[in-house]
Amino acid sequence: MTPPAPFDPRTHRLTDGRDLLVREAGPDDARAVLDHVAAACGESDNLTFGPGEFELGEAEEREFLRASRAAAGQLYLLGVVDGAVVATLSFA
Repeated sequence: MTPPAPFDPRTHRLTDGRDLLVREAGPDDARAVLDHVAAACGESDNLTFGPGEFELGEAEEREFLRASRAAAGQLYLLGVVDGAVVATLSFA
């Protein structure tokens, strides 16, 4: 099987003048993704889980991101502003 083509990172200028970097997530992003999920679940009632209910640990998230990157037909993107993950998007 042919490995998936890499996603070319893209930068977009936000209305406040900051840059939003959209790039593919990798295993080294596990802690930042988990921190983002923890913050987001406390800000929205529109998720399937609430604060403290997302049960993946850092090692499991690292493996999930590694597997997502290696799998054909899957893509996990991050939105990064000022070095912090502000958005995630998973395609399968």
